[in-house]
This record gives sequence, C-alpha cells and structure tokens, in this order.
Amino acid sequence: MTSQFQVFKDNAGEWRWRLLAENSKIIAVSSESYVAKADAVHGIDIVRRMGGRTEVYADQKGEWRWRLVHQNGNIIATGGEGYVARSDCEYGLSLVGKLAPEAPIREA
Repeated sequence: MTSQFQVFKDNAGEWRWRLLAENSKIIAVSSESYVAKADAVHGIDIVRRMGGRTEVYADQKGEWRWRLVHQNGNIIATGGEGYVARSDCEYGLSLVGKLAPEAPIREA
C-alpha cells in the first residue's frame, strides 16, 4: 500500500480525514469534523501545503505531540499518536510533510 488520505464519516455522520503511511499506520488526523465532504477535502489541501504553523508540545501525560494550526487559529491536524521522545515526534511530523503532498484521497 502507498500512503493515502482517507475521508470517512464518523459516528455523528460528519466527515473526517486521516493520513495513512505506507505501513497503514495513522500519522495524521483531522482535528475537527466537517458537515460536507468537500470541506474535509479542503482540510486535506491545507495539510498538503502545510498551510499554517506547526507546534510540537508535551501533553499532560508527558508525551510529545504535534499539531498544525491554520492562520485563523483553528487546529487543522494532529499527529496520530503521542511520542516518548521529542525527536520521534518531529520525525512523525516530517513524514506528514513528505507524504501528504502526493498522497491520493480515498473514501474509507
């Protein structure tokens, strides 16, 4: 399998997306749900451009996480997991920047 974005409806019937690496591991997820599928795809386009600023931070459990914050202040994407080491978190974020621009969009 190659990396891919998946768009899907969540339990509330709203659209979300996730980015899967070649090994099917989730490396990024939408931080919000969307009423329309087209809006979820627009969120993917922002991630493909890495439009906004990235933040790397330690959560309440002491795990390292990243997020992509749009210029309007909304959190667009977050990492698929927490990391013990900051360097692993930064590597996960770099994978998103590497894989997202060319990843096809598929409906899950």
